[in-house]
Amino acid sequence: MGDNFGLQPNNTYERTATERGYEIMSYYETKDEIDHVISQLHGSNVRAFKAHHKISERTAGFSSDLWYLWVKTEDLVEYNRRIKLGLPLLNEKPPKEKKEPKLRPRKETAGIIIKMKDEDHKTFDEIAAELQRPSSTVMAYYYRGKRGEFDKEKK
Repeated sequence: MGDNFGLQPNNTYERTATERGYEIMSYYETKDEIDHVISQLHGSNVRAFKAHHKISERTAGFSSDLWYLWVKTEDLVEYNRRIKLGLPLLNEKPPKEKKEPKLRPRKETAGIIIKMKDEDHKTFDEIAAELQRPSSTVMAYYYRGKRGEFDKEKK
């Protein structure tokens, strides 16, 4: 870090990068490689940008494209600190707690489904979403409840 590889800046943004807290981290030979790295950095809330430089030596007939990776130092330090401490990264959201469906006797559930279907005129998908059950289960409960299959169950 801190070595500019003998770099001559291409534009004002690159010229003022060190003043704004950026350092050259690395360089890549293809745009695809650097784009991949930058997308990973941006996904971790690390600010970074790329700078394209064409290197050529006319006497030897040598020409090469290099892509320099500039990274915001304070973001990288914060990222490393969070990793070492085992803290969640800034863009990570805590996992959602899965809601458990309310357990009731099957006869009662079938009655609720029949009421929602016949009286409220809801579709099986709407009922399934509301009760947090698969629509195939809701359909089965509806038809079995209509036939009275749950009437024989013990409470």
